[in-house]
Parts: sequence; structure tokens; C-alpha cells
Amino acid sequence: MCIYCEKPVRGGGINRFKYHLAEKGDVEKCKKVPPAVAHQFGQNIEEFMNKKRKTQENYAKSYEHVMRLKENLIEWKSLKHDSNNNNNNNNNNIQEQVNSVYYQPVIDAITNMGAGYKGPNFGRVRGYLLSKLVEDMKKIIEWYHEIWKQTGCTIMADGWTDRCRHTLINFLVYCPKGTIFLKSVDASHASKTTDLLFELFKDVVNFVGPENVVHIVTDNAANYVAAGRLLEAEFPKLY
Repeated sequence: MCIYCEKPVRGGGINRFKYHLAEKGDVEKCKKVPPAVAHQFGQNIEEFMNKKRKTQENYAKSYEHVMRLKENLIEWKSLKHDSNNNNNNNNNNIQEQVNSVYYQPVIDAITNMGAGYKGPNFGRVRGYLLSKLVEDMKKIIEWYHEIWKQTGCTIMADGWTDRCRHTLINFLVYCPKGTIFLKSVDASHASKTTDLLFELFKDVVNFVGPENVVHIVTDNAANYVAAGRLLEAEFPKLY
């Protein structure tokens, strides 16, 4: 509800409301908003659009870089057995590009192992190494638990549908120290039912700690909003 013209702005979330106050876009404009407020929200929208545009440009550049690197690697393979000096120089240039996309710590670790180092096979990666990474991640989450107690946190539920029409929800937890991925859930059986969504979110809140959760960010569909109301009733301290 707009506090200036008392118009309810339905759907579209906070961005649609910003356009209403900033007198931009195809949203009905607020006729009573002070010029200073309209200007402020206009600037906010402009900054957001510039940031979004820059992100898209960076992604495009990264994609072009990877495709160019792929082409160079194919060329490198065709030249690697050739002992011609010009080809050697070309190989060096391509190796430089390869080095630019690797993480330096990984390169250092492999280099320190020496020339005889062999990478882990598939069985070891999917077995021992994967289990170890899971345990390491659990320790990181335990450390974050202590941070959440000090600062509070936000649970973010990012829902999407895959090609098989399964509804998946990724749960992330944000605090001033950073954001971590908690888990992904196939919620196809629960996405249309308020009560089941409530139980799903309730489990996550209990895992994070109800006393640590400041608010929850979800989809703005009606069933998610209704589940949110049930959460607020169950946990009066969160929004």
C-alpha cells in the first residue's frame, strides 16, 4: 500500500512499487509522491539497471574468453607434436591463456607434488574425496551457526522448475559474513500446498535456529505468502 496515494500495488514485488513511486515504466504513477522521493527511487532504479547491464556485459565477455580459449586449445593439440619454433611460440601463448583461467592455489599444490603426481580417479572423487568435502562443508556450516547467533540471518528460498517440470527449491542463508548454500529440495509434492510448504520451511528454520532467523525471503506466489503467515504465527520473532 502506497503511503502517499494509498493505492495497493499488486504483484511484481518491490521493484514494481519502486516504479510506481519513481514515475517510471508501465506502472500506474503515484500522483502524490514528493519530488525528492520520486527522484531518489528513480536513481535507485537507474543504479540497479546499470549494475544488471554491467553483469550481463561481464558474462558475455567471460563467455567469449572461454570460447576463444577452447578454439586455441584445439589448435594447440594440432600443433603440439610440431617442433617448429614458430609453433613453440604459439604454444607458449596458448599456455599463457590456459594459466589465466586456473586458480593459482591449485597450480601451486599440483606443482609441489612433483612431476609424478597423478590426479584422483573417478571412484576416489565420488567416494572418499566427495565425503570429505561434505564433512568439511558441515564444519563450515557449524562455524556459521555461531555467527548467526551473533548477527542474525536471512533464509532465502529460491524456487525454480526444471525441464522435467520438477519444482526445486534452493535454500541459502545470508548473514553479514557471507551467504552459504544450505540444501536443495525437490518440492514438487509440496509446491502447491500451503501446509506442506510451511512444514518444509519450518524444518529449515529449526535447523538454522528460530532465535537466529530475522526474516525469510521466498517467492511471492499466494501459497508461499500463506506459508509465510503460518511461519510468522509459529515463530513470532521472524518476518
